[in-house]
Amino acid sequence: MLKGKQLLLLFLLLIGLATIVTTVGSHVSARQSAGPNDQALYLPLVSVPDILPRLALEPFATDLPTGTISAIVNAGDERLFVAGLEGRVYIVYPDGSWLSDPFLNIKEDVSTENWEEGLLGLVFHPQFPSVPFFFVKYTNNNHVITIERFHVDPGDPNHANVDSRVTLMGVEKAGRPSNPAFQVHSGGDLHFGPDGYLYAAFGDGGPDPWYRTGDPNNSGQRRDILLGNMIRIDVNENGAKKPDCGQGYYSVPSDNPFVDGPDGQCDEIWATGLRNPWRFSFDSLTGDLYLGDVGEWLREEINFQPANSTGGENYGWHCYEGTVDYRTVDPGVADTCPEGTQFTVPIYEYDQSAADCSVIGGYVYRGQQYANLVGRYVFADFCTGRMWMLTRTGSRIWTPSPAIPTNFQISTFGEDSKGELYVGNYAELDPENNDGDIRRIIVR
Repeated sequence: MLKGKQLLLLFLLLIGLATIVTTVGSHVSARQSAGPNDQALYLPLVSVPDILPRLALEPFATDLPTGTISAIVNAGDERLFVAGLEGRVYIVYPDGSWLSDPFLNIKEDVSTENWEEGLLGLVFHPQFPSVPFFFVKYTNNNHVITIERFHVDPGDPNHANVDSRVTLMGVEKAGRPSNPAFQVHSGGDLHFGPDGYLYAAFGDGGPDPWYRTGDPNNSGQRRDILLGNMIRIDVNENGAKKPDCGQGYYSVPSDNPFVDGPDGQCDEIWATGLRNPWRFSFDSLTGDLYLGDVGEWLREEINFQPANSTGGENYGWHCYEGTVDYRTVDPGVADTCPEGTQFTVPIYEYDQSAADCSVIGGYVYRGQQYANLVGRYVFADFCTGRMWMLTRTGSRIWTPSPAIPTNFQISTFGEDSKGELYVGNYAELDPENNDGDIRRIIVR
């Protein structure tokens, strides 16, 4: 039995532990300034529960008349807008029902000759519906990565006005769009950031047929082309800078990191060093950016940019693949990776030893249904369908959960207006059958 002095010591110890737990779990709001290569100098703005949730997928909308689902977005209301790679967008309601007549159909304008081509991204203007614009990113029939703006039909909110389209930019693949080798690595997503600017991510354009590895055009380390980079533009055209490497209907924010840079740098560029950034997202609460960049064969990576970043991060490709120095794989790239270049390392990476092959970036959960999921970043792998969560446990520390098998070939994540999360599937489009499948992420 414990005696009086021992009981007192135990009581004081328990008080101390309770104080520590309270401090770790408390709301932390202080931020420190962060330079372009300083990933995270502040703790999470919202505490994350200690109990790790058990994620699962439940059927939501099935048999949509589309093949691979490439984007699941909301316009601030109860509807989900579901894009298929083949060039059509469908409206899905909260009960999983969907409208058979597409919201948008640009199938005749979209190239899907390569399985990495198609309708890649979709986003609505942040002031929608008062500003009735939405934006799409796709590969056209000349294999040019294209960003266009459309109006929603003023007389019918469930249909787009196809005749309203205007082109913001078209990005060719290394000047050789007809070469099949350059029909891959287009990137995918586009999103509005908390600053109201439009962000879009471009892949490096693909490998040369005679050069099977790396980034032979050095897109990721160049500033005179948009391939291999993330851009940031003002679609409200309030900036003083005119389009530099695009066509029009936007301006360039004057505080972009490479504005008026030497050697013909594209003013639109916000971050560099990307290989094939298929999915990225902003934390709807903190404004932090999470980006999944598909690797070659060494690493799949999740990159991070804090909300107070001034841009200019270089995520490494093709000098690095994740944290692997690519110069040890191919010494020939050393000349394009000058000494002293600062690279931003991923917050998480994994190899392909478990049959994983392509990271699918997801979202930080900010919904209301699952308290112990709040603040955790959820992402997956395309080949295995495994899902993970990253939990921020310190200023520079993200802790992964064990991988969760799903038996679902995940092609994209989506978020509804209430912050609940969804995944879409990869499927070959069969004219005789409906293939599209969306599942909702739940906690068991």
